[in-house]
Amino acid sequence: MSLPKGELPPNRARRKTKVKRVTTLIVAVSVFLSMFSPWLTSTAQAAPGNYLIVLDPGDGGVVGATGPTGLQEKVVNLDIALRVRDRLVGAGYRVIMTRDSDNPVSLAQRVDIANRNNASVFVSIHTNAVSNREVHGTETYFSSRGAPYGFHLANHIQSRVVINTGSQSRGVKDGAFFVLTHTTMPAALQEGEFISNPDKEALLRTDAFRDKIAQGIFEGIVNFLNEYGAATISPTNYTYRAAYNDYQRTPSSLSPGQQVSFPFAVRNLSNFTWSSSPPNQVNLSYHLYDSRGRMVTSLNGLRSPLPRNVAPGEVVEFTATIQAPTSSGNFTIAFDMVHEGVAWFSQKGAGMERRTFSVGGVAPVAPIILAVAPSPAEKSPSVSKE
Repeated sequence: MSLPKGELPPNRARRKTKVKRVTTLIVAVSVFLSMFSPWLTSTAQAAPGNYLIVLDPGDGGVVGATGPTGLQEKVVNLDIALRVRDRLVGAGYRVIMTRDSDNPVSLAQRVDIANRNNASVFVSIHTNAVSNREVHGTETYFSSRGAPYGFHLANHIQSRVVINTGSQSRGVKDGAFFVLTHTTMPAALQEGEFISNPDKEALLRTDAFRDKIAQGIFEGIVNFLNEYGAATISPTNYTYRAAYNDYQRTPSSLSPGQQVSFPFAVRNLSNFTWSSSPPNQVNLSYHLYDSRGRMVTSLNGLRSPLPRNVAPGEVVEFTATIQAPTSSGNFTIAFDMVHEGVAWFSQKGAGMERRTFSVGGVAPVAPIILAVAPSPAEKSPSVSKE
């Protein structure tokens, strides 16, 4: 049978129609996923049973911050935390609450709950308040003095809370809060909105707005665990020790913002081999402190990677890189090893190697003692440099 030019036999025409329908469906699904990929992709990748989340509803017991019409922060904090808990448990995650009723819990107790249970992440949930009733917005804190990856946890939570609530983003901020600096896992403190703002207090009274904050925190935690989760499971039998040698090459003066590299050596005094491969590699890094002992780098120092795996007792030589602050003054640099996603060595009791330098022509001063000094066995490695 001959057909007009351009026509297909019925069976081929049906196949072509099916192909078009399948193609249309694929395109539609792709568009849908592209619209919601920051959340849906993470949900599909989650491995919930591997992780324990400690949720910390701020305050409790005594009356803390209250809104213009009397709404109490401690009540809002607990209610939002319970909503986050229900979402996490429903998704298969393990959750511990530092409080599940209006009972007082000290900061030390909150930290102990997280550390003793070897939590994967710690999230403290708060509501903000200031004297200026016009201030509004949401912000999330991490601490550069805390465990690694705290910034990334805070960043994920901040992003999702802003998207879910539509609140003004006040950003991710570095804060030396006790629960952030004393926990041994990635930790963040979320401030949902300002209860001191009359309009926001009215919103915080509603289930709908509390749900939006809770959903944002939930999504932020899940997204973080999907991206960095493998790095949050800490070995419990490791000892962290290192000895450093900068060959007296750490500069005594730098220009503002100047970056320099120089030879460096480290001896592995730990009881495990330092890996040079992600995700849990060991790197050399540092902390910077000003003349008053305050940390001045928001994300700690630059990382200097090891060139190879380093067995216990071995010395490895490589190039270290540091960067000066942009402001002038006297500074102390404290070299510290970091087991990525697990711990800074100094958090585990290891000593840091300290040097002082000036920025902008200011004469250097004696170093500030910031942590436990190295034991005699942890002094600089006995390696020579020609």
